Amino acid sequence: MVKLIFITLFSMGVLHCEEGLHFAFTERKLQPKVTDTVVMSTFPFTNAGKTPVTITELKTSCGCTTADLEKRTYAAGEAGEITMAFTVGDFTGLQTKLVTVKTDEPGSPPIFLRMEIQLPEGPSPSQRFIDWYVGAGPSKKTIFITLPKDPKFHMQRVECADKRLKISLDPGQDENHYLISIIPTETTRPYAAAIDVITDLRTIHVYARIIEIIGK
Repeated sequence: MVKLIFITLFSMGVLHCEEGLHFAFTERKLQPKVTDTVVMSTFPFTNAGKTPVTITELKTSCGCTTADLEKRTYAAGEAGEITMAFTVGDFTGLQTKLVTVKTDEPGSPPIFLRMEIQLPEGPSPSQRFIDWYVGAGPSKKTIFITLPKDPKFHMQRVECADKRLKISLDPGQDENHYLISIIPTETTRPYAAAIDVITDLRTIHVYARIIEIIGK
C-alpha cells in the first residue's frame, strides 16, 4: 500500500501580486517518515485580478514529481490549489523539487513552487549498478548493503523477477551489513534487471546489467 505524507513544517516564500494568481506561499519544507513512499503538499492560491486567469502550463523539475490542480481557469476572486507529489523511490537526504506555473496573463512571469524535502536515511548500497560484458563468463559479483543504525531496520530478503540472474543474500560483518551475490546465467546479449532489496521499513533497488563493448 502506498503511504502518503501530507505535512508542512515550514512555509515561506509568500508571493504578493496586485493582479492575477496570488499564492499564499511558494516554498514548503517537509520532513517525512522513513516509511513514507510519497510526499505531498498543496500550494493554495487566489485569482486577485478582475478577469479570469487560465493556468497554461505546470512543469515539474523531474519525473519523480507530479503537479495537479482541479481545473485550469479561475474567475476573479476564485481560489484553488496546486498539489505537488514526490515519489521517494531510492532517494535519501535533501531533495529540492520545483514546479513552474505559467498563465495566460500578458506579461506575467512564471511562478516557481518549491518543495524542500529532508528524507531520512535508508538502506545504502555500495553501488546501484553492477555490470558484465556480453560474452563474459558467469562470474559472481557482489553489492554491499549498509542499513541505518536504527533498531527499526531489519533486512528481509532480496528478489529479482529475471530468472537469468542467480541471487543470494548473506550477512556481512555485523547486523547492519549484508552482501548480495549475483551471477548471470546468460551473457549472450544485453539486458538489465532490477533487484529489490527489501527491509521491513523500506525497499530500494539495485541493477544488474549485461552490456556490449562499445566499438566492438
